[in-house]
Amino acid sequence: MANTNLAKTTYGLLGTGVLLGAGYVAKPWILGDRVVDLLKVHNPERQILTIASPSYSDRWKKAWFDYRESNKDRDKDAWEIGDWEKAKTNKNDVPAPSSFIDACERNSQARISGKSHPLYQEVLQWCTGSSKVSIRDLIRDSGKRSLNEHDSKTNEKNGWKPLFKKYFDNYKNQSTDPLGVEGWQIKESTVTAENSGMMEKFIEKCKSLAQTEVEGTGDPTYQKINSHCSADIHAEDIIREAYPGRRLVNVSKFKNKKDNPLALEIWQRYVSKNKEKTTGEDQWGVKSWHLAKERHEVPENFWDKCDEKRTQPIKGIEDAAFKEVFDYCTVEASKIGDWGDTV
Repeated sequence: MANTNLAKTTYGLLGTGVLLGAGYVAKPWILGDRVVDLLKVHNPERQILTIASPSYSDRWKKAWFDYRESNKDRDKDAWEIGDWEKAKTNKNDVPAPSSFIDACERNSQARISGKSHPLYQEVLQWCTGSSKVSIRDLIRDSGKRSLNEHDSKTNEKNGWKPLFKKYFDNYKNQSTDPLGVEGWQIKESTVTAENSGMMEKFIEKCKSLAQTEVEGTGDPTYQKINSHCSADIHAEDIIREAYPGRRLVNVSKFKNKKDNPLALEIWQRYVSKNKEKTTGEDQWGVKSWHLAKERHEVPENFWDKCDEKRTQPIKGIEDAAFKEVFDYCTVEASKIGDWGDTV
């Protein structure tokens, strides 16, 4: 197995030109081709995963799982990406860590002698996916998300209910609908989105079609799902979908229980992160911060900020808002008890 640190050193030197005898070679391609370029020639059916795709996409989660499976019996993983002991898990729905994504990016750019080189085989095995991509991953790449089983069916502002109402109102007077929802013909004028009984069929159609693998965003099915079954990304969506070990807290319950142990645990986490900051400089602008940080109870406006941040549109887990929601609006699932949020 090729060591990623070796790849960084050796292939980095090759990329700048080296001394051979008395002459200087300024053309690095003489010494090898980039892995990513060789893949296009020898394995065009595979596509390099890039940092443009979210770490919680199906492609990256599968790549990370494959890497862990290939290295599970080793004391040190092949690329020594760090935190290996922590990474040992047999779950296949774990978001890829940035260290693994960076290793894929780095090694795919390395120059090697040919497809028989060990690094080529490793990048092919661990850092590529099918040239066809699931619609839901393509939508994630665009900065949105296709809704799934973790989304609310009752929330009036976010989730399935407003999506279905818009779809129903647009196509209720048509004999067919873009998605081909089963039994769509709406004949009675008194039928509404609420009493139509069609929302479950709409949801299942969206979820099913979102799994379809397509060549790109020009595919008609992609365009339908993107138009009718997708929405902005919010921090709470990613936590529900990609972090089963964490649960969002029920803010309404915490507001009335200032001395709740879980609430205090979160509050102390916030205080620890912001203790050196003066009033107005802490992350969430807690009222009278210089006094609040000395108290052993949670200020009410703290939970208002939690409500606001968790539904704020974001691009992905790299956004500061996601990190804040993860740190201050969630606890370990094993601790949550009756204090967890419900979809």
